[in-house]
Amino acid sequence: MNIEQTISAIISVVPESEAEMKKAESDKNAYTIIKIFTAHIKYFIEHKSNKRYRKSLSLMNFIYQKGDSPLQRALEQIFIYSLDLLLFCCGPRQRKSFISWIPIDLYTVYISQISRSCL
Repeated sequence: MNIEQTISAIISVVPESEAEMKKAESDKNAYTIIKIFTAHIKYFIEHKSNKRYRKSLSLMNFIYQKGDSPLQRALEQIFIYSLDLLLFCCGPRQRKSFISWIPIDLYTVYISQISRSCL
């Protein structure tokens, strides 16, 4: 999965991101694309849009599994790194629920990153 395919997939899940994605498409910068997608996921968390959050997580997982290495690195360094911050606005119960919806591949990367930061 390359940047163009990723942009199309994100727009299909988050249509309101189209203008931002089209603007960022010319740069072909994986970090910008993941940053925009992460901002929309943050919005879904803040507004308790559980269905859209879950759908976005599924896509994020697919991007991580099938994306090229720049997309994978961007996802690890932007989305995974900021996940705790994204969930900060939630109460403990809701945070636990949101974390439980993270697909296993992303959750493994998340736990690995937490472990490294504790060393």
